Amino acid sequence: MTSWLAHPWMLGLLPILLLLVLLHRWAEARRRAALVQLGGRLHTPRHECLGMVLLGLTLLLLGAAGPRWGRDWTQSAAPGRDVLLVLDASWSMFAESPTRMHRARAALLDLADHLRSRGGTRVGLLAFAGTPRVLCPLTHDLDHFREVVESLDELAPPPGLGRGTRIGAALLAAVEWPGCRAERDILLLSDGDDPARDGEWRNGIRAAREAGVAVHVVAIGDASREHLIRTPTGWLTYQEKEVRTRLEVAPLQRLANETQGEWLLAGTRSPDLPAFYERVARAATADSPDAVPVYHARQMWFLVPAFVVLLVVLWRAT
Repeated sequence: MTSWLAHPWMLGLLPILLLLVLLHRWAEARRRAALVQLGGRLHTPRHECLGMVLLGLTLLLLGAAGPRWGRDWTQSAAPGRDVLLVLDASWSMFAESPTRMHRARAALLDLADHLRSRGGTRVGLLAFAGTPRVLCPLTHDLDHFREVVESLDELAPPPGLGRGTRIGAALLAAVEWPGCRAERDILLLSDGDDPARDGEWRNGIRAAREAGVAVHVVAIGDASREHLIRTPTGWLTYQEKEVRTRLEVAPLQRLANETQGEWLLAGTRSPDLPAFYERVARAATADSPDAVPVYHARQMWFLVPAFVVLLVVLWRAT
């Protein structure tokens, strides 16, 4: 049933109509009994009017349930891919104003709205700093995904991620994400600034290439000059020196190029993540075998007759 109804739960209201009919009959029986005791005249009830009201309300509920059938071949099936968002949540992402994290967070919310209209896609969110952590498992529930993104603090990293920027470890976790389909897209949002400067990000390239997975990169931050990092208690320091950060373009670009991924240099602008993902999706070589087809909406077949029936009832009642 759920395959041809957008909102099958609406049919659960049909028993309420039956209950209303039974209540009406019970009230009518009591009224007739009272009239007989008082010696009043009995009038034949107009059951056909009640039947038309019941028919109109039933059609209204069926239309509200969102019936849909017949494949709409003018629209392509919504691709059933997995989108794994890998978000850099290290302290450097809280530099600049608005912060790099603020821009990444807004871009993720825009992507959630876009994926909702696109349909057929599961989305998950992994945040990382010194260690990676799954914030949102793969899900079709984009409302839950939005809630997780909206809960991200714009002033400090999520707890439990440690210090540093271990891009390689985060990408390894994304490649090995449990329950993930082979038809997956990994989107990394980062400023590429790893204070360790040990090239650990190359481990991410190796893991992605061995798995045959492309890493699509969105580079966020100012590459032209260094910025201090504000924390809730003041400027971030290390060994009594203020920490400075800038967008490191080279490692991020190599990540995309060497894994055959797409590349977006957002810089100090807010990244257009929906448009970027559409570019990623067009470059995909295969969709999931459980792609969701698009069907014709048929609710007007029920709503229009419901309107006509109820209009007739009102006309006869005047």
